[in-house]
Amino acid sequence: VETANRFEGITHLVLNGTTNKIKATYFKEESVGEFKEIEETIEWPKNGLIYVQNNQKAGGCSFPFNAQNADTSTEPNEAKNCGNVYVEGTYSKSLTIAGENDLIIKGSIVPSNITAGEAPTGTAVLGLIASEYVRVYHPCEGGKNGSGSLTSPWIYAGILSTSHSFIVDNFACGTELGKLHEYGAIAQDYRGPVGTSGGTGYFKDYKYDNRLATDEPPYFLAP
Repeated sequence: VETANRFEGITHLVLNGTTNKIKATYFKEESVGEFKEIEETIEWPKNGLIYVQNNQKAGGCSFPFNAQNADTSTEPNEAKNCGNVYVEGTYSKSLTIAGENDLIIKGSIVPSNITAGEAPTGTAVLGLIASEYVRVYHPCEGGKNGSGSLTSPWIYAGILSTSHSFIVDNFACGTELGKLHEYGAIAQDYRGPVGTSGGTGYFKDYKYDNRLATDEPPYFLAP
């Protein structure tokens, strides 16, 4: 991975397929052992790959994530040294984003040349990879969906969790949030829940993107 496209610790990425730029919020080492959170707009990676790893210089990652009781209010501080990457936005060029720990889908992710719900066209494909969980962001407390909960989000991507699953944070909490639209492919070590029969989380709406049979995202791992 090019140095400019490798990040350490929690990183937020907002993709802009219209300008082919990415708004990145991440921790940067200002002096030895001292890290400051900054926000900047970066260029789309020339090699099509972004990797977020644990920040070993700041002590590494020891955050015990629990999908059924995800405390999204404390996680940004407790897991700030973890290789977790939050992703949302649009894309018009192929890209793979990988997290050494978790990849969290913070909003819809849609090709910029279509409207959400339409079949994808062209050659731009997206890969989302996590060594741990690929998660859908869902804050929930006291049985109520929190601010930032996604109603019927659209995700156009090939999703891969190499050692855990594709899952919704707090899937058993709150009220039903519509359909989870995934247009791409999902590979996981075991199936992760995205809702319950009690009216929480999402109903699944999964469609396979036939283009992925021939057009892989850059550097995508073979499931």
